[in-house]
Amino acid sequence: MHASLYTPKFTFLLLIPTMSASNASCWLRMTKFTSFACWIALGVLIGGSSPANAETVSVKYRGEVDLAPFACEATARSSFIERICYDAKNSYMLINLRGTWYHYCEIDQGTVSDLLEAESMGRFYNASIKGNFDCRTHRVPAY
Repeated sequence: MHASLYTPKFTFLLLIPTMSASNASCWLRMTKFTSFACWIALGVLIGGSSPANAETVSVKYRGEVDLAPFACEATARSSFIERICYDAKNSYMLINLRGTWYHYCEIDQGTVSDLLEAESMGRFYNASIKGNFDCRTHRVPAY
C-alpha cells in the first residue's frame, strides 16, 4: 500500500464505510499507509474537500476548476504524472501530466486507486485511462 499525501502522525480508529465495492475494508483503521480510496471517503464525509480547497487549476479542454471538492495527491515517484485530484462524488479525476492538467469523466474510484498503487503509474495510465473516460462522451460535472 502507498503513503497518502495527508498522512496522520498517529493511528486512530474511524468507523466510516467507503463508497467503493473494490475497497470494502471500510470500517477503517487510519494509519500512515491507509489507501487513497479511504482518504477520499474521509474527505467526502467531512466536507468534501482536501487541504487544497483554495486552489484553482487550468484544465486543458475545460478551463479553470476549483480543487475544493477534490482529494489531491502529489506523485513524486512518477516522472510523467505530477499530481492526481479525484472528486468521488462526481467520479471526476484531474491529472497533471508534466505540467498540463487533463480531466477524466465517470472514472471509478477503483481505477484511480489502482493508478496510485500501480508499479508504473505512467504505464497504467497509458493502458487503462488514456482513451477511456473521455469527457466528450461521458458526463462532465458542473461546478
